Amino acid sequence: MSVQIYEPSTTCLAYLRSSTQTKHTTMGRQTWKSNAEFLYSTIGYCVGLGNIWRFPYLCAESGAGAFLIPYFIMTIFLGVPLFYLEVGIGQALKSGPPEALAKLIPGMYGVGLATIMLTFLLSSYYCVVIAWSMVLVYSSAWTDQISDKISKSEEILDSFSKTDQSHELSDTGSLISNFTQDSARTYWEIDILQNSRLEIFICLVITWCLIYFTIHRGVSAASKISRVTVLVPYILLSVLMVQTLKLDGALDGVIYFLKPRWNQLLNFKVWTNAAAQVFNSLGIAFGGLITFGSFRSSGENLVESTGKGDSSMTSENSSSSNFNSDQNLNHNAKNQSKKSGSILLRDSVLTVSINAITSIISGVLIFSAIGAISHSTNISIENLSQEGIDLLFVIYPKLFKLLGNEYMWSIIFFSVVMMLGFNTEFAMVQSIQIFIEDFFKIDANSKTKSSLSLKRKLISGVVCSTLFISSLPTVTKFGIRYYKLMDSYTCILGLMLIAFLEVGGLCLYYSTNSLETLLVENRVVEKVPQFIKFCWKYVCPVVLFIILCITLSSLNLVTYKGENYGTIWHVFGIIVSLLSVLCIPLGVKIVQGQTGLKFSQVWEVRDPKTVMGDGSIEKLDLKGEDLAKSTDLSEV
Repeated sequence: MSVQIYEPSTTCLAYLRSSTQTKHTTMGRQTWKSNAEFLYSTIGYCVGLGNIWRFPYLCAESGAGAFLIPYFIMTIFLGVPLFYLEVGIGQALKSGPPEALAKLIPGMYGVGLATIMLTFLLSSYYCVVIAWSMVLVYSSAWTDQISDKISKSEEILDSFSKTDQSHELSDTGSLISNFTQDSARTYWEIDILQNSRLEIFICLVITWCLIYFTIHRGVSAASKISRVTVLVPYILLSVLMVQTLKLDGALDGVIYFLKPRWNQLLNFKVWTNAAAQVFNSLGIAFGGLITFGSFRSSGENLVESTGKGDSSMTSENSSSSNFNSDQNLNHNAKNQSKKSGSILLRDSVLTVSINAITSIISGVLIFSAIGAISHSTNISIENLSQEGIDLLFVIYPKLFKLLGNEYMWSIIFFSVVMMLGFNTEFAMVQSIQIFIEDFFKIDANSKTKSSLSLKRKLISGVVCSTLFISSLPTVTKFGIRYYKLMDSYTCILGLMLIAFLEVGGLCLYYSTNSLETLLVENRVVEKVPQFIKFCWKYVCPVVLFIILCITLSSLNLVTYKGENYGTIWHVFGIIVSLLSVLCIPLGVKIVQGQTGLKFSQVWEVRDPKTVMGDGSIEKLDLKGEDLAKSTDLSEV
């Protein structure tokens, strides 16, 4: 077995002498060229459309300003520890989710496989949001349809508000809301979703071409694109928010958004909503964080410094200097682990904090716009509050007329939606790509950089082509119904079940002490903070179990515009939901087939001191019992 730079060597001298071989055997593994690349990519992955179309509505419905208290508590006790966990495991084991989990508990290969299936399903329909936004950017730049539709809506509203029926309709707020949004909804549902299907298809092709050309050169090249798609949305949203806050009624919307309703803190569901929002917005259990963590370097500076020292030694003084070199390496390794651990904690806090702050800013922006629209239309803010697709494509375009230069603002807003969507899609597709690369071990099997690059381009092309074909149903006349069905069945039951199995398996079954040993031995950290360990052991598993129970107890048949789907639709949705769950037993069978382990053996815990970052096992030890057959889990 070749010694890797991430291995906890028994002697630093052996570690030093293997440094040259280490660089050769790990040549193909991608790494971030700087920590900034990691931060841009993870921020782009975590900060997405959910911050814009989900958090503001959830906050307003769950106590407004009072909701921020459980939200920030869950951010600290759930978000930071789980981010730290997934990135740390990826960094220690240098593998995607399936293989990383299998190195710790072989049977959890299926859980990692389920995260990849979740990511595949989500990527197959999520990309259409980018295509819709692209069509609207084009429409805003070349036509005046949006302006005409909004103008008609305002004329209808003005004539309607002059009638004597206002007192009758005050008790039927939903009727008011549906009526006043009719023209905007008609433009969205008829002119875009039905009459612009060819344009959506073309934009979908463009979307997948852009994704391919972004990821096919590797994660470092993709991170350069993230620098633009992460920073530019903040600039554009800030400009849009400043202009929106100048409108009459905007502050009323902000007050509605932030004014606390303290009695809601006694509502248990508010706390679970806060936990679920933190969990979902960070992309936990989708595999992206483990994948991105696997590209982080541990001890890279140490190898470089020791390599220089070794080359400068002469045959005369090498024997006498070996002992001093060994001592220096021990000292440097300890310092490197300490530095790496502080960086991991800092990055965890920074990324999770940016995600939370972005949610607050998005809430201020969205509700200032809703307040301005409410003021101009005499419709209560409650009746204008929407989430998801309706917020982006039905409610928000009404703001552009109020701002003036509606074409420009439409282009700005939907460009932001496109970039946020691209950031998330990049990360998800890369997770699938890296899983395939790890499965076929192209890093180890590629002898030259050119052959590795060719294989990576081929895998990227196959993944993007497959996902493009899978996304074609979103272009049909039932596209929006298909989107909502997939979104409901993919990301509710399956996600929470897989998340609980992942976190429970790692934090409880594998144990927090073993996790700490794993990170320390692979020189990711010098020591895991006690707060993180406390959350791993007590807070995270309990909270996720509660969310899972609430999810199971509140399952309902999916509806679209208040109407139930047909039986065939529901059967299809259930099958989609089961695809990710069935990956768990499938993964167990794959492990048994590759290793010859019995069912009881695949659930044995690996000794964290023997698990190497290259996917090998130096000494197979399952709770003190050696197996007859030696196993390399990178074969799984």
